[in-house]
Amino acid sequence: MALGLLLCGLIYSKQIARQFQTPPETQISFARIPAFGFDRLKADLLWISFVLYIGDSEQRAKTGLVEAPSRLSSIIDADPTLMPPYWFAAFTLGGDLKKPSAAATILDRGIQANPDNWYLYYIAGFNQYLWAHDEVRASKYYAKAATLPGAPDWMMRQAQILRAQIPSTLKRINVLESILETGRGGVDLSKVKAELIKLYTHVLQTTPNQKQKDAMAERLRELQVSK
Repeated sequence: MALGLLLCGLIYSKQIARQFQTPPETQISFARIPAFGFDRLKADLLWISFVLYIGDSEQRAKTGLVEAPSRLSSIIDADPTLMPPYWFAAFTLGGDLKKPSAAATILDRGIQANPDNWYLYYIAGFNQYLWAHDEVRASKYYAKAATLPGAPDWMMRQAQILRAQIPSTLKRINVLESILETGRGGVDLSKVKAELIKLYTHVLQTTPNQKQKDAMAERLRELQVSK
């Protein structure tokens, strides 16, 4: 068993190193290498490869994020229970590439494989709200998440907020705040904080409600300090 893990890891490690060289046209894709029964190990190494890919600014400057969808899909193929890739699916595909439908495809595959995981419904919900701009579908994901074990108490309230006839700015603030509260995927949330600062500043300048002004001002100071 140990020898098998070692050999499998050695094969994948060598292939990871080759990922960042200029490969010949005929090179076999890392994701197509058989797992030999070590699917979770393969998923972990594919995940490491993806993180290196995302973090390689020089490589991204040349090719953009064109490989992100296939790389994430390969990780899910190997191990659909690995959670961080789903977070990146929402932010990288839905946000950076502006392809929320591609993100939804991966997230729905994750939900099918993990039907009792509230966190996946939650990610699918904010993907629909933030980037597909579909409040109705987003609220349905949130409402389903609220019924599952481990879901936070505010999840159903969030679903109700998305369905309610309240200003879109306040809805967006609620969604972004929940992302900061639950973010566990290793994604850089500086853009989320920056947008929250912009939204709070707007509300602070426009609301006539002094109590709301005070609350917004306090939260704005907290965000600015934590930047």
